[in-house]
Amino acid sequence: MSGYSAELYGILSATLFWIAALTFLVGLLMLLVPGWLLRVSERLNLWIDTSVWFKKLDEQQHFERQFYRHHVLMGLLIVAGSLYSLWFLWRLQGGELAALLPVMANPVLQDIVQVSLACFLLAGNLFALLVGLVVLLRPSLLKGLEARANHWVASDQALGRLDRQVDTADRMVPGHPRLFGLLVVVGSLYIMSNTLIAVFPG
Repeated sequence: MSGYSAELYGILSATLFWIAALTFLVGLLMLLVPGWLLRVSERLNLWIDTSVWFKKLDEQQHFERQFYRHHVLMGLLIVAGSLYSLWFLWRLQGGELAALLPVMANPVLQDIVQVSLACFLLAGNLFALLVGLVVLLRPSLLKGLEARANHWVASDQALGRLDRQVDTADRMVPGHPRLFGLLVVVGSLYIMSNTLIAVFPG
């Protein structure tokens, strides 16, 4: 495991450890004082309606006029960004690109992933350069593609499912608080024991 991957693994493990520690305390409260914890839970258990926020996200936004009015600036920005990325990829050596990727046990697979990533970045930036030149010189060529691809997809039904209240735990836990507390304590202890080395490596 490379240094960057080991550092990221340590941060995630430490975060998981402290979350499990807080969960362990909640499990202890469910075992020792379930009535008090349930009363506190009822006071804190408030429903927040997010439909107003989702409605604002589901409104159509039109930027076509501003885009075509400033197509020279937009095209120059896209061309400059793609040219800089291509210049950066040209200067990047194979070892430097491999350093950005996690170390794999199979060297053949490592080479395949490295070559695939380089080809993907090269193709993506060449396509961006082409689009930037079209936006800069002939933006009218994009209007036909825009007319076929610019369709509104309503997301109110999908977002409505996210805004639905799920009270399964609220109905099950009050009947068996100590049983759920025991399960929470055992589960949190298991997670803490597996992530302990990330918090206290010595």
